Amino acid sequence: MPTVPVPSLVGIAACAWWAAQSVVLVLTSKWVHSAALLGAFPYSILALQSLFTGFTFCALSISIRHDFRPVRLRACSDLSVAVVFFFLYAYSNARALRFISLPAYTVVKSLAPLGVTTVERIAFGKPIAPTVYASLLLALIANYLTFESASGLSHQSYVGYVWALFHLLAHVFYVLSLRYCCADSYITTDKALHVNIIAGTILFIPFAILNREPSHFLAHLRTLTATQRIPLALSVFLGSGCAVSVLYAYEAASSDGLRYMALSNKILIVTLGAWIFRTQFSAVAWSGVSLAVFSGFLFAFALSKTSSQGMPRPIVSSPTLELLLPTRQSDGMDDVKRKTQLIENDELLL
Repeated sequence: MPTVPVPSLVGIAACAWWAAQSVVLVLTSKWVHSAALLGAFPYSILALQSLFTGFTFCALSISIRHDFRPVRLRACSDLSVAVVFFFLYAYSNARALRFISLPAYTVVKSLAPLGVTTVERIAFGKPIAPTVYASLLLALIANYLTFESASGLSHQSYVGYVWALFHLLAHVFYVLSLRYCCADSYITTDKALHVNIIAGTILFIPFAILNREPSHFLAHLRTLTATQRIPLALSVFLGSGCAVSVLYAYEAASSDGLRYMALSNKILIVTLGAWIFRTQFSAVAWSGVSLAVFSGFLFAFALSKTSSQGMPRPIVSSPTLELLLPTRQSDGMDDVKRKTQLIENDELLL
């Protein structure tokens, strides 16, 4: 009988630290992008976040691996598809957070595993456990209940839902592009380094200039008080902080319990977001939110059981974790079989 790994204190602390940072990051991002002044400059803010994250991983590559040429030109073309979807993913996220409440946003995001699982099922014929189907059905019901009750509050709700659905599509194809469109080999942090630097310099900065954001952004920034600048600074710093801390959680995680701990950040995002931003939901809408959170735990439980049923365990559909997973190439082995073998050998963790 296989032994069940016991969560170490380091693993629990790493996951808890990552979950805490991710909660604060979402809350500060919501404040920044929905603020009257800063919300008008999404490209400039996203450029700051991407470049800071990219340079953070550059510094890690130089200090830890002593790699003084961390940026590879070959990666620019190899990761071009992922960079485009990252751009769409980040921008649509900023626009969705401007118009939609965090509880409704969390419910829409619960459909992301449905999208990734469906595309992989259609394109690659990956088997899906019945429990996974059940969790995805619950996510669909949760979205119906929440939309029916919350969309009528204001015109902004409809705008927010449109952006949230676009963000959902970008999320799905961004994850898939990282999973299947990288022909080169990448060690941990390489993809995060290149995607953020390329997107920041080639997409976010040019789009900010085309929209005449930089000068107005700096002018508005001077009018903010020190207290008002704190959420903006946190949204920039925590973007890279979450990516770095999830590395430690990824290395230290040794049981399904740690995965459930990571999922618990949704509960905090929903409750704190509703309280801080004064979300007005009906009882039916809140039942949809609760159902969406439960579907996430059920989905994680289903993934933890698929390997014992002889099915390949899928990688979690998290862009942050997918961006940090190493990509290895093997002679004569396609990408699907290669990643399946890594999962079965426990070289990739959820």
